[in-house]
Amino acid sequence: MSTNQISVKRRPVSVYVPMKGLADRLICLAEKSGLSLSQYIQNILEDHIRSEDAIAPGDNLDTQFEKLKEQHSRLEDKASDIEERFKPFDALMQIIKETKKNSKNEPFQECLSFGDVEEYKSEIVTLLKEQDVVKEQELLDLLCVEPTDIESVKVVNRQLDNLLGSNLIKRSNGEIIWVK
Repeated sequence: MSTNQISVKRRPVSVYVPMKGLADRLICLAEKSGLSLSQYIQNILEDHIRSEDAIAPGDNLDTQFEKLKEQHSRLEDKASDIEERFKPFDALMQIIKETKKNSKNEPFQECLSFGDVEEYKSEIVTLLKEQDVVKEQELLDLLCVEPTDIESVKVVNRQLDNLLGSNLIKRSNGEIIWVK
């Protein structure tokens, strides 16, 4: 063989992916692109090697380290910019959450006293009148009250206890029954 000719032996390279889902996704993407899995992965690797941020196989460790430091610095700058842009949104989200919590509690906390029986201006009475029987586990869902919202759950339970004390409802086998 002359010195002008280069002989390249093709050798198989196994690619191990950490999750089966990733392997299935690669196979699916390869099929969609009309390539074999090997060709698809080869194209991905070649594209990555050609990218400006890629570490070339011939680079020494110092060069590789410097490229990684530069890339890390750029990513930190981007993350910092994104964090700054989202600060007003974080404050807005806190206001929205507080407003949502207060608006969910409001109908349960408003009640008018009328003689010995309290007249409830809430969704609980309407819901129980419409459905006659409601499972205790489903009540919070029907009222759109998150079980993790302790204050709202306490308010609902307090109203249920008052309704029970006023003989407007009764509890039986995990169900709340509206007494007509």
